[in-house]
Amino acid sequence: MILDRKKAPERAAVSSIPAINLEPLKLDEGLNCFTIEGGTEEIIKIDMIFKAGTRFEKKPLESSICINTLKEGTSHFSSEEIAETVDFYGAQIATGLSKDRAEVTLLCQNKHLDKLIDIFTDVFMAPTFPENEIDQYKKRSRSKLAVNLDKVEFKSRLLFSELMFPNSAYRERYDLSYYDAINRQDLVGFFEAHFNLAEAYCAISGKNTAHAAKILQESIANKRSGYSPSTEESTKAEWNYTKGEKWIKKEGAVQTAIRMGAPAVDRLHKDYPALYIANVALGGYFGSRLMQNIREEKGYTYGIGSAINALENASYLSISTQVGAQFTQLTIDEIKKELHAISTQKLNDEELELIQHYIAGNLLKRFDGPFSTSDRLKSIVNNNLGTDWYTNFSKAIFNLDAEQILKVAGKYLNPELFTLAVAGEWEE
Repeated sequence: MILDRKKAPERAAVSSIPAINLEPLKLDEGLNCFTIEGGTEEIIKIDMIFKAGTRFEKKPLESSICINTLKEGTSHFSSEEIAETVDFYGAQIATGLSKDRAEVTLLCQNKHLDKLIDIFTDVFMAPTFPENEIDQYKKRSRSKLAVNLDKVEFKSRLLFSELMFPNSAYRERYDLSYYDAINRQDLVGFFEAHFNLAEAYCAISGKNTAHAAKILQESIANKRSGYSPSTEESTKAEWNYTKGEKWIKKEGAVQTAIRMGAPAVDRLHKDYPALYIANVALGGYFGSRLMQNIREEKGYTYGIGSAINALENASYLSISTQVGAQFTQLTIDEIKKELHAISTQKLNDEELELIQHYIAGNLLKRFDGPFSTSDRLKSIVNNNLGTDWYTNFSKAIFNLDAEQILKVAGKYLNPELFTLAVAGEWEE
C-alpha cells in the first residue's frame, strides 16, 4: 500500500488512560511508598519527595543550597566516596527543587541497588553539610547567578514573579548578597524542619519494585536511631493578586524578554479542562495562535508559548517570549490581540477537533513507560487529584463544545486581567 502523503491520516479516539495504583506500602518512619512496575530493562528509579520547596524558606536561597549540598558529605560517606561509587556503578543520584517540593532520586541497574542504597538513604537522612563544600558550592552558584542576573530572560522572570506574587512565599528572590547571609546552621535547620520522612513519600518505578522497596525499607530502618529531624507544620502560601506592569531597561540589549500572566484555576476546578483547551489553542503547542502569528507570520521571535502553572496554593497562566528589541511593543500588542480574540470568539470545529486530539495524544505519551507514569503519580499525590483524574480529564476534553470553552476563556483570558513584565531594550 502506497501512502498518500498529501492527505492527513484519520483521527482516531485515544485508548483509555492507564490506571495507577495509589495504595502505598508503609515503610519505616511512616513513609508512604508507591510502586509503578514495568519496563523492559533491569533498571530501577527511586524518587523521594519532601515538602521542602522554595516557599518554605526563611532566608532566600536556603532550600536551593540545602538540596544541592545534600550529596557533599554524609555521616558515613565523603563527597568523593559518593561521587566515585555512584559513577563506578553507572548510576545517578539527582536532586530537584520546585516551589512546593524537593526531590532526591536514585537511578541504577537493579543488580547494583544493594551497593548504592546506603549512600542514597544517607543523602536524605544524614547529610553533614561540610563547611568547605558549602563554600565551594556557594562560590560556583554565585558565579552562575551573576551571569544569569545580566540576562534579559532572567530579569523578566524575577520582575514577573515580583508582580504576580508580591507578598507571597511563591515569589522568586535572587541576589548575590543572599549567599553571604546563608550559613551551615541555616541549612541544618532547614533540613531538620522539612526533610521529615513522615511528611514525605517515595515513588519506585521500573523492574522488581517490590524488592527495591524492601531494600529501601531495610536501609532506612538501620539508620532510624541517627535520624531525628523536627516536624514543622506546613503553612499555606498566601497569594493576593493585583494586576501590574513593570519595564526594566537594559541598554544595548539585542533582545527583549516579555512575560505576561493572570490567575488561573487548579486541576480540580470545574473550569480547568475548558481553560486547558483554550490555553493550548492560544500558545500551548507549535501550531498555536501565538506561534502562527508572532513567529510564522510576523517573524518577531523564534518561539513563544503559554502554560497553566498549577502550584499547591496558587495557579496562574503565563505567556513568555524573547523578541528582537525593535519588536517589543508590536509583540505585546499582538499578544493582547490574540488574548482578546480567544476570549471573545468561539474556536471553529476544525481547530477544536485538532486540539482535542493533540491533548489526548500528548496525555498518552505521558504514560509511556514506568518512569513517565511515575511522574504522573507524583502529580496526582502532590495535587490530591485522585486515581481517576487523568481518565476524567481525558473524557472532559472531548465532552466540551466551543461555546463552553469560550465562556471559560472569557473569564480567564481577557487581556485586561494580565500582568506584564518586560526586560531589555525598546523604542520609546
